[in-house]
Amino acid sequence: MHHDQFMSALRVYSAKLNEEREENKDNEVSSLGIPRSANLSNDSVLAGINNATDIKESAYEYFLSVRARKIIYDAIGKKCTNDIKRFKAQFPDDTELIKELEESTLNLPVVSSQDGNLLATPITDFSAFADAKEFEHYIDCSNKSVIEIIAEYVKFKAVSVKKSTLVCHYPSIVYYILKLEFLNNITLRPAVIGHLFMAQFEKYLRLHGLSTNTILSMINALKAVLKWGALYGARLAIDINGYKLKESDKKPKVSLTSEEICKIYYYDFTNLKISDQLKKTYERVRDHFILDCFLGQRFGDTPRITKNNFCGNAHDTFKITQQKTGNNVVLPFHKVYGEYPVIAREILEKYDYQAPFTGTMSTFNRRLHEICKYAGLTEDVKYETKINDVIVEKTFKKYELVSSHCARRTFVTNCVKRGLHSQRIKRASGHTSDKSFGKYVIWNDDIE
Repeated sequence: MHHDQFMSALRVYSAKLNEEREENKDNEVSSLGIPRSANLSNDSVLAGINNATDIKESAYEYFLSVRARKIIYDAIGKKCTNDIKRFKAQFPDDTELIKELEESTLNLPVVSSQDGNLLATPITDFSAFADAKEFEHYIDCSNKSVIEIIAEYVKFKAVSVKKSTLVCHYPSIVYYILKLEFLNNITLRPAVIGHLFMAQFEKYLRLHGLSTNTILSMINALKAVLKWGALYGARLAIDINGYKLKESDKKPKVSLTSEEICKIYYYDFTNLKISDQLKKTYERVRDHFILDCFLGQRFGDTPRITKNNFCGNAHDTFKITQQKTGNNVVLPFHKVYGEYPVIAREILEKYDYQAPFTGTMSTFNRRLHEICKYAGLTEDVKYETKINDVIVEKTFKKYELVSSHCARRTFVTNCVKRGLHSQRIKRASGHTSDKSFGKYVIWNDDIE
């Protein structure tokens, strides 16, 4: 289904929701699960994107979210089965929407050696490139909408970028644009994405509760996609680079002391009034985080470890090639710690030298915040930052600042505290410059 056809079909659905809502005026929630506060009238649709948050969580809202994910999944050749199953379970009577999710597609051209788009398949025979004119416009974005260009971009990037990365970043952008188009009865074209649009788009995203950093990432990603589309015929607004966010949501970076590491590791989850499944998740997240505090690696590298990464008679030397940089790191425990850390050994043997947690980073960080709060990392952390030439003081709870990357800062900072030579630490952490290394040392009063 073409994007314009899809949006028209969705507006037909909204009209049905309005009819159903009129028939159920006296009910707080309609039979389709639409709150009475949801206003899907034409006036609301045309009122502008500032009214976007008038639409509460509902069947259509959930549908847009799944639809956005399906657009990205289709572009990289993956199935969106689980998301569609969850939608069907929650809204089993919405057969039209379910059918739309199961059958809809943006109809991206099928990749084959016949249509000139060879980028998504391994190329062993280069004879097809003899006539350069044949491939001059193998991607055509000249008449595509913004969402169609995003889908083309994701399909293009799926050759060289991890699919999990694309799935992580782009569905949310597509979702907010889909919702914006629906509410305003429009289809966005790249030529309108300029300074005025970006200013309004920022307000729209803030109304949805997104942080400045998230908005900044989303706007920068949208610009990058459209500039890529311009290489293949998309006409861009002259002032696409004109809009700059003036604020930033800076937060202080923290590391953990040895005492705080032990406080988290030895906290007993058994007394918490939560499900057994959540307790198991807490245990795995905790063990993964604590292990990273001793290994000093990124969240994305730890799931790759096996027993083969540990050499020596006592498996006391850790080696790995980092995925982000390709750097080879070597961590001899007895030279860095003086001995094999007991906690690290316990965790590695417990999981047979494999990663304790293999879920997403967002889930990991959310659970880690909860764990640190339970463990008592509740002291205030004050932070001063400059926003629009004004010094602003902010206060955070420490557990709010602990994330997956905090483990890497903890490793570097604690090694500096113990007086290790910086070259030894960099050999273990994979840093190659003093500038990048220095960002991981959290200077407190106990570091001289």
